Amino acid sequence: MNRLTILILFVFLDVINLNNLLGQEKIYNFLHFAEKDGLSSNRVNGLAEDRNGLIWIANNRGLSYFDGYRFTHINVNANEKVYSSDFNHLAFDADNKLWISTYNQGLLCYDPARPNSDAFSNYFPKLNHSTIRKSELYTVLPSKGGNIYFGGQETDLQVLNVKSGIVEHISFSRISKSPVTIFSLAEDSLGHIWVGTRYNGLIRYRPKTKEAKGFDLKRNLPGENAVSAIAVSDNKIYLSYYDYDLVTVSGEEFSAKRLLGLGKNVDPYDNNILRIAHLKENNVWLAGHSNQGIYVYHEPDKIEHIPWVKISNDKSKQPRINSILPVKDGYWVATASEGIFFYGKRLNQFNKFYPNLLSEPILEIIDSEGQLFFRTSSQFGVISNDLKEIHAKFSLKDLKVSKMFILGKSTYFSTYDQGVFIFDHSEKVLKPLPINGSVSGFRKADCNSIIEDDIDGQSHLWIGSWNSGLYKYNVNTKEIQLFSKSEGLPDHKVITVAKDNLGNIWLGMDGFGLVKLINRRSPSFRHFFYDNQGNSTASNTIFSFLSDRDNILWYSNSSPGIGCYTDKGSFSQIPDGNQYPWLYAHSLKLDSFDRIWMKARDGYMIFNSEKKTFLQLLKGKGVYPTSNFTTYDVLLKDDDVVWCTDKGLIKGSLEHTNVDILSARAPIISSFRIHNAENSYRLSAGEIILDPHENNFSLTFSSSDQHINNGIQYAYKLEGLDQDWVIDNTEQVASYRNLPGGKYVIKIKKGDLYGNWSPHIAELPIYLKTVWYQTWWFRCLVASLFLLAIILFFVYRINQQKKINELQRSFNSKLQHELDRKIEQVREQDVFIEREKQKKLEADFKQKLYESELKAIRSQMNPHFVFNVLNSIEAYVVENDSKNASSLIHKFAALSRIVLENSQFSFVTIESEIKLIRLYLELERVRFSEQFDFEIDLQNLDYKFKMIPSMLIQPLAENAVHHGVRHLIGKKGKIKLSFFEEDGLITIKIMDNGVGMRCNDQTKDAYAGIKKTSFGLKGINERIDIINRNINKSMASLHMENLDQNDQFTTIVTIILPLQYASR
Repeated sequence: MNRLTILILFVFLDVINLNNLLGQEKIYNFLHFAEKDGLSSNRVNGLAEDRNGLIWIANNRGLSYFDGYRFTHINVNANEKVYSSDFNHLAFDADNKLWISTYNQGLLCYDPARPNSDAFSNYFPKLNHSTIRKSELYTVLPSKGGNIYFGGQETDLQVLNVKSGIVEHISFSRISKSPVTIFSLAEDSLGHIWVGTRYNGLIRYRPKTKEAKGFDLKRNLPGENAVSAIAVSDNKIYLSYYDYDLVTVSGEEFSAKRLLGLGKNVDPYDNNILRIAHLKENNVWLAGHSNQGIYVYHEPDKIEHIPWVKISNDKSKQPRINSILPVKDGYWVATASEGIFFYGKRLNQFNKFYPNLLSEPILEIIDSEGQLFFRTSSQFGVISNDLKEIHAKFSLKDLKVSKMFILGKSTYFSTYDQGVFIFDHSEKVLKPLPINGSVSGFRKADCNSIIEDDIDGQSHLWIGSWNSGLYKYNVNTKEIQLFSKSEGLPDHKVITVAKDNLGNIWLGMDGFGLVKLINRRSPSFRHFFYDNQGNSTASNTIFSFLSDRDNILWYSNSSPGIGCYTDKGSFSQIPDGNQYPWLYAHSLKLDSFDRIWMKARDGYMIFNSEKKTFLQLLKGKGVYPTSNFTTYDVLLKDDDVVWCTDKGLIKGSLEHTNVDILSARAPIISSFRIHNAENSYRLSAGEIILDPHENNFSLTFSSSDQHINNGIQYAYKLEGLDQDWVIDNTEQVASYRNLPGGKYVIKIKKGDLYGNWSPHIAELPIYLKTVWYQTWWFRCLVASLFLLAIILFFVYRINQQKKINELQRSFNSKLQHELDRKIEQVREQDVFIEREKQKKLEADFKQKLYESELKAIRSQMNPHFVFNVLNSIEAYVVENDSKNASSLIHKFAALSRIVLENSQFSFVTIESEIKLIRLYLELERVRFSEQFDFEIDLQNLDYKFKMIPSMLIQPLAENAVHHGVRHLIGKKGKIKLSFFEEDGLITIKIMDNGVGMRCNDQTKDAYAGIKKTSFGLKGINERIDIINRNINKSMASLHMENLDQNDQFTTIVTIILPLQYASR
């Protein structure tokens, strides 16, 4: 290839590129926020972003922040100290504290983690050898080392040690004899502080060595040696030369290079770069001009200018840019009079702009077999696929065209008042639709849809007319036939005609529902009306049809949402779930993602038939053109979306309509209020602890990117209270009232309108303390007391009712009872007397029987006793001891008299029984030559008037003598009788120290041995049984106990007897 060919090729490529540039422009979509949107003031001085993604705004009315959805104003004068509300530059440090330079209050620090009344603190510059306090500051910089650098009008560089609160003055006396005025500050990766000054150029300060070095810009560039803004990235330094240009400096000697070529000011401040920012994501530098908008510098030498007319679309307004804040996927711009603007990458994906190639805008574009046909209000033709050239154009001859249709090789135009016109591309002639025979009013018909059909191998057209009905046109014979009310239509007002994928012809009527064509040859019609009975249309006005790939017929109507008809013959209406549904969708188009684009009166929306959701395309939110454009129609071709607007064509990718909002970070909890009082500072703690009375609270939530995303929905849930997620698409506020104490976690998530939810969930633990009277134990106590009170009340009421009922029954039966009592009185008395007589006879009989039994036993015991005494007397006689025998006889006589007296009674006094025992023991003691002593212990017993059964103790005393002490050898015997009363019974213990019961049989029970040899004990047991039977209680008893030989007594016999009282 020779040099000439190469030269021609390069020239050809340059021409092509030039044509491309001439045919395509770039549009810019900025979101605008002003006072009408909630901004406290349109004069914005500074912007900053905190760690949560909130945008903080400084203006002449104080401080506020934007959470992506709403603006919130901060009360800077919540405490007693009054601060200036005219704030300037903002910057956050590593601890998320906001540092603010002010014009008259020095340096302010706002701590969002503290209550507003205690959130602000201020510091003033410190100047050596000066008594004047400087308070006008222009800039502040939190450094990586933790110190805060700031400066302003004649302050030199000031540095605040945050921990100690001490401000240090850094003098630049080697550079300037007077205090330096500082406009801007920046820090590079080495920790150097770059200082932009008003008259002393650029200064580099090294904090470690405290070395300052100045760079005089006038050595390289003419001007005032002033630096109004600095931006540093990767040690690249860009600065705005006060009245000249955007400049970059490099090298230790600071060589300067102009970048934009703006030139020097003509009038003061008319050509001034005020703010610079670096977009790391795109590696571009932004320069905010005083009145010419924004310059975008792409390294190494590409310059992009965005004038104000492309930012605000208002040529009359050219505000000064006070701040530029880079954020993820975009940047914010603060202005001196028009509020704030936002440029986002997502908002500008539809930025290919093709200005009008004709004198009037294109109203619609139709894709027919890869060729694009266009229509304006007076022309139609063919446009290139790259939208840069008009290949052919033809006049519409002042026709009032409603729609254009490309059918085969012909182009049809339906008109509002002249029927249908046809353009034959071979003849290049536009003419009325030719008709043979009767025209049936077609030449004055208001036509809309034109549908091509095949009937018996012949081509036909179905044409809808609002003022006539349905026309059937034979393309071959040129004959036309009208079907209206007389031919079976419910009315002549046909709005639209469509053919579904199954070949069925459908008519949409104005106020008369939906009509299906039954027979094409000899048409008949089936009507579907709204009848509120279920399987019917939701409205009687049908605007448009669309048949999708699943053979579902979709139709738009006057009700919100979209209707559908399946091949199974069922109707359904899918409602629009948006807060404010858009109505009257009169155009439906299908894109390559099987979504339906609906053109409504309020704009376009995208219907997802799978998710049954409606995405409203808001103006300026990235897909739909901004409000500065009037949009007519949209072309959906493969992956392209082309908007037809009044200013030209706007093109973007269909893929950009699928916005991924789920991968973004979790939602922001932007404010927290208790009893409607601001408490957002508590959000910084990570967990909110509330007192019991703080159980009414609300919080707002959003996303930092909500302002650029279309179709976000939120859901929140308070774990510990809510069972399910609460969907919130409107206010984005969660409010809770009268919460009980406990531990909760508020969770917030965001999702798209298709039902997809982000895995990133914002969580905030909340602990609400419980008052003592709301604790579980107190509630249980109150519930128990309440239940007890209810029970007692009902018991009381039941008892009262029982008493009342008893009184009523008593009162009602009183007379009857009295009468019965009189009648039965005599009978009852007779029965009572007879019963008492019987009882008396039975008692007398029992008593006599009892006494007879006792007497029988006593009669057995008396001879036994007499026998033993006589044996004793006989012994004395045998031994010729007449004296003792005589004494013994006298005692025996006294004893016999007592025995005879006591034998007559069942019970005798204890006194009488003791006399008997004492005489008996004295007789035995004499008989056995005083081998034993005896003792009777009464223990203060009243023995004169208390009675016991007679003749029961003496046999036991006899056993103690004859089976106990009598057989002692070398030891004197002792017998003790103890009497004491307990619980109405008398207990008598007979104790001796004799050989006891063991001498009878060492291996058998001693008690059994005595019974074999003692008749007295047998009689005692029999009497005890009789006594117990008589009193029906086992009160009387007899016990024997054998003790050790080493004890004082060896045998204890205990007898327990009932007591009776003698009359005094």
